[in-house]
Amino acid sequence: MESVSNVRPIHLRRHVGLSMFTVATVAAVLFGVAGRTQEASGTGARLGGAVHAGSIADNTDIADIADSPAPIQLLTVATNFNNPIGIDHHAPSQGVVVSVNYPDGRPRNFELVLPTGRHQRFSGLTGFTEEVKIGSIWESGCQAGFTAGELFTGTGDPGVIARISADGDRVQRAWVRLRGESGLLRGSLFQDRFCVFGGDLIVVTTTGGVWRVTSAGAQTRVADLGAHLEGLTTVPNDVDRFGPWAGRILIGAEGQGRIYAVAADGTVESFQLGLTVEDLDIVPPDASFYGVDYAGRRIVTAGPEQWTDKVGDMVVAEENGQLWDVRWDAAAGAFAKVQLARVAQWEHVTFSTARIVTRPPTRTPESSPPPPPTPTVPTPTPTDTPVPTSTSTATPSTTPTDTPTPTDTPTSTHTPTPAVFRAYLPIGVDETCVAGHKHADVVLIVDTSTSMLAATGDGVRKIDAARAAIAVFLAQLDPAGDRAALVAFDDTATVAVPLTGDLAAVAAALAALPHHEGTRLDLGLDAARTAFDGIAPSPDRIPAVVLLTDGRPNRVPTPEGGGGQEDTVVRAAAALKATGARVYTVGFGEDVDGALLADVATGPGDAFVAPDAAALARIYAAVAVAIPCGGVYWPGGRP
Repeated sequence: MESVSNVRPIHLRRHVGLSMFTVATVAAVLFGVAGRTQEASGTGARLGGAVHAGSIADNTDIADIADSPAPIQLLTVATNFNNPIGIDHHAPSQGVVVSVNYPDGRPRNFELVLPTGRHQRFSGLTGFTEEVKIGSIWESGCQAGFTAGELFTGTGDPGVIARISADGDRVQRAWVRLRGESGLLRGSLFQDRFCVFGGDLIVVTTTGGVWRVTSAGAQTRVADLGAHLEGLTTVPNDVDRFGPWAGRILIGAEGQGRIYAVAADGTVESFQLGLTVEDLDIVPPDASFYGVDYAGRRIVTAGPEQWTDKVGDMVVAEENGQLWDVRWDAAAGAFAKVQLARVAQWEHVTFSTARIVTRPPTRTPESSPPPPPTPTVPTPTPTDTPVPTSTSTATPSTTPTDTPTPTDTPTSTHTPTPAVFRAYLPIGVDETCVAGHKHADVVLIVDTSTSMLAATGDGVRKIDAARAAIAVFLAQLDPAGDRAALVAFDDTATVAVPLTGDLAAVAAALAALPHHEGTRLDLGLDAARTAFDGIAPSPDRIPAVVLLTDGRPNRVPTPEGGGGQEDTVVRAAAALKATGARVYTVGFGEDVDGALLADVATGPGDAFVAPDAAALARIYAAVAVAIPCGGVYWPGGRP
């Protein structure tokens, strides 16, 4: 996903006088900021302390913002998933947990994505239906009896919360049953790590229930909003930073185009900012963004360096694929929103301190296969009293579809043809690689241009980082059966070491390679092809190539008849892949043509970009494990 450019900010101001509830003063808990009291007129219907959102006036006006946050560039996490929905941080592994296999949760409900990009089964749970959203416990100063890494989720049964231990081994399928709750927990769950609701687990439902649950399982209904709720967070009690949202539970009501702010005593304010909320989160410091692009069948991410100007802002994801930054301008007394990025279809989004391997975008747009059936639900109609819809707010760009069954959502390039019908059939795959039944023939192509002598951002010379990463790679090969070769390229290319089982010789040769100017990627690929000359194909051996470069092609001749240097490189890659070798590409640093490297690689899951030495080592380790299995990723990752 490319970064969004030329975005025109849309700014919204809140009408204080339109609130129809008296909002109680909220004590400062996390930041030590004094609470506020806002006086307004009107009354609200209450039952057992829970407000029913029957007549909440919306806050809507327009304001200006001085500094617009920069758009972000999203990269795809280096793995594929089958119908992912929910995602959240997993503190013990420094990875993320993803709920998969919507809508029936078979053959498993959850997968853990490790920093290398590999994913594995998390817990033995299976059969949780509907959209399974995840609420995980972060390490914080307000865990309130919860354990870091624990997960809480709905099960597909009304009002039922499941609790899963941090290692996934212990499961309470019906930890809590919310009394009298008829709605499903397919909206969101969030543990109040900001300590404004005592560290409780906050839960919202499809019928508008807002609940808080302690770590001991004690439950309290906070409000009943009478609407399908999705997207949830608590907000630190910092009025200057968060304005009227401070110290509240913030909840999206996608079908109404509303955001609700619910206080601890159950009073409610409603905001219409032209957003149909699918999910929302507060940007934490030093964390990466991760989101489920359901229609794109992928997880996308943006590193913490892209969020430094947005820390403390609210990020809002819409199902139509738009991602927004929303912030409170205390001086103007107003909210403002700016679009950050867009994908095909958002489901759940989160932040995490995990730094998971990514792959670059493709070089040229290509037609995508049709997405899986889209998870949609009818927007419930409030049963207590109707909620008025503001007419002063511009209509959101996408209107939620009121459809009770999954629908086939085409990609932007697909034109529906009445004569064509697609059937989506369930498939169960358990990813297992049986080590030892095949051996690898790997050609390592290394860029030895003079730019590899420069240091990375962490102070390590690129060539030294490459030697260390390749040493990790070679250590994971089987010296009894795997073989490796070494190709070096700059202005020329040479096979420094032919295919050999002496892996130590490959490492020694890498340490002695000279450096020259030039980045003839085409010659490096051609040399790798010649390294397979005379090697008879065997069903017991897997040919593979791993290309490392820190730059863009230069001094490469252009093709006869027209074209650029990149076209020459792509042709050389095609000739190499025609031998049957699987090609992995690794771009190292910021000055790489990631799209070109994606074209050179055998598949979209075989191209990587490493920002630093640590990421480079993780990528090489992941590829070393993947090669004997025929590829890291599924689907499309196996021959």
